[in-house]
Amino acid sequence: RFVDSFQVSPRRAISYFCHQNSSSKYLCSLPSRVAFLHRCCINTSSPLQAVASSHHKEYNFTDMSLPSFQQRLASFREQLKAQNIACFIQSTADAHQSEYVCNRDKRMGFLSGFTGSAGTIVVTPTDAKLWTDGRYFLAANKQLSNEWSLMKQGLPDTPSVEKWIKDNVDGKVGIDPFLCSLSYYNRIKDALEGSKAELVLVEQNPIDGVWSAQQPPIPSSKVFVHELQYS
Repeated sequence: RFVDSFQVSPRRAISYFCHQNSSSKYLCSLPSRVAFLHRCCINTSSPLQAVASSHHKEYNFTDMSLPSFQQRLASFREQLKAQNIACFIQSTADAHQSEYVCNRDKRMGFLSGFTGSAGTIVVTPTDAKLWTDGRYFLAANKQLSNEWSLMKQGLPDTPSVEKWIKDNVDGKVGIDPFLCSLSYYNRIKDALEGSKAELVLVEQNPIDGVWSAQQPPIPSSKVFVHELQYS
């Protein structure tokens, strides 16, 4: 999982491999885990480390050259108005439904400031909400500006994304067809049946319209073969 993401840090890799149940059938053998840690944390010539450090540096969403989060949200709402959209849904996933994405695909982070690996934002002309699970409640509270509301996913009093939209949105609900699975699209569409909200596919992601020229380029680093002995 960490290898495929190309965003592993030594501390994160060590934490992952040291805190997992060593008897789990999903883990590789202990020697293989040690070899992997050696490659990514100790061996400076490792292709994995080179890719992780030089091509996938963490994007700084608070860079002073970027508009403030308040300005980004205001510009985003202008994009929604121009596309005649009453509500927009954006998750952390990229076109491959990856949990750990490259900087160009960190749309949710750019708009909201939230950097967790799992979450969904819903924005209307008057509301901006983030759904995420218990791993990120503390982080989200620190990262979100006052314009945002944290929806603590999994708690009894927290409605699902589709339930909230069904109860609160009157108009078109936009979603990027390149960034959602067919099953997720059908789930939202079915949930909104009989409501005033209509799910539509956007031609251009409105977050990209705000990010514009400051959006990082598509990664162009070379693919390398991960040797069988470490798989």
